Amino acid sequence: MKIKLISLLLIIGSLSSIYANSPLDSTKIDFKISEPGILTCRNSTSNYYVLEYQGKSASELYTNVLSAISSIYNNPEKVLSKVDNVSITISAYAEVITPNVNIDFVNIYHYNLQFLFKDNKIRINAPSFDSENILNYLFGEYNKVAPLFSMHFNGSDDEFAKSLQTYLNNLIINIIQKSETINNW
Repeated sequence: MKIKLISLLLIIGSLSSIYANSPLDSTKIDFKISEPGILTCRNSTSNYYVLEYQGKSASELYTNVLSAISSIYNNPEKVLSKVDNVSITISAYAEVITPNVNIDFVNIYHYNLQFLFKDNKIRINAPSFDSENILNYLFGEYNKVAPLFSMHFNGSDDEFAKSLQTYLNNLIINIIQKSETINNW
């Protein structure tokens, strides 16, 4: 019993040291929609975040993020464009549920995410999305809701905006967290 407990404590200690050395604090990645189609960093005027990883080459960071992305998407080759060891761009669609008073909407957004790599650093550019071609699936039909989004956009408090912000921020955090542990096996 003591051996199992000690082993468990060692495993927990190892995992906590991995995350303690991680530059990612989940509150650190927080893009907000400032107007239809435009995302910026919540606490600054910048349109990107830089995460620092001491002692990691651009090649190693690139490979880890690419592996993480490949583990998340069903067909990563269809959504990725890349420049080896320099950048990875994801161009994909997301189904995002937006709560509404009477019914939850399923909105389909086209988005782009870009990761850039240098020794010791990953730069995450603000995601972009196509605010002109948002589709909504309701009652078995796809409807274009971009005019609704643009006409009734109430800043980052808008329900469409909140749903998309949450989806994109969580996706980025998931990619980075997986990249930090993908080769720890």
